Amino acid sequence: MQEDFRSPDGRLEVGFQCNEVKMSHWICNPRVTFDGAVLLDLWPSVHHAWDGDGRLDVEGRLVLHLRRYPAGSSGFDVRIDPVARTWSVVAGTCPEEMERELGKVLRRV
Repeated sequence: MQEDFRSPDGRLEVGFQCNEVKMSHWICNPRVTFDGAVLLDLWPSVHHAWDGDGRLDVEGRLVLHLRRYPAGSSGFDVRIDPVARTWSVVAGTCPEEMERELGKVLRRV
């Protein structure tokens, strides 16, 4: 299971809602907030098929690795700059449905 984490200044927070889908197999849906505003929310049950984990890069931007479950693909990496409110794909191919979700609050660059 994924553990929630914050940026060093505490402005960016990534929380995970984890659900067991099979015996000992967990899917962890991420929620990203910045200064209390939700930038990406995959917690609602409609998004139960998105599993993710994340880290901060050296410039303080969030890199999320997202996988569709149970599609079996290796997933893709998306970089979110919370200050600029932008996102970009850095590895793999982002499905159209996730582009729409990311585009609700963020702008693609």
